[in-house]
Amino acid sequence: MLVCFLAWASTAWGAPGTVIFIHGLFMQGESWQPWQEYAEERGLASLAPTAPGHDGVPTLNRIAPRDVLWNLSFKDRVERLTTLVAEQEGPVYLVGHGMGGLLAQVLLTHGVGDLAV
Repeated sequence: MLVCFLAWASTAWGAPGTVIFIHGLFMQGESWQPWQEYAEERGLASLAPTAPGHDGVPTLNRIAPRDVLWNLSFKDRVERLTTLVAEQEGPVYLVGHGMGGLLAQVLLTHGVGDLAV
């Protein structure tokens, strides 16, 4: 499904836009690297920001979450992503997995971003 979505996005609205990949709990932006490369090969810009406190080794983050993870709210992530989307030119496509998928849906529901999967 993601392959079809990215293929469509690369030709939609007459000009490619930006794909923002949103990771879930305890993961990080780097987990999206192969998909970023795939999108960029099709002429799309891509971003995969790492949420605060999610840097480091994902397995260790799950075993022993740092204080910053306990203090990071869903609202904080929505606000950070809303700012990131607003900074982009052209259409913005949101791609999320796990909690990132929920964030993409919430953003789109609030009119942030153009499409989400």
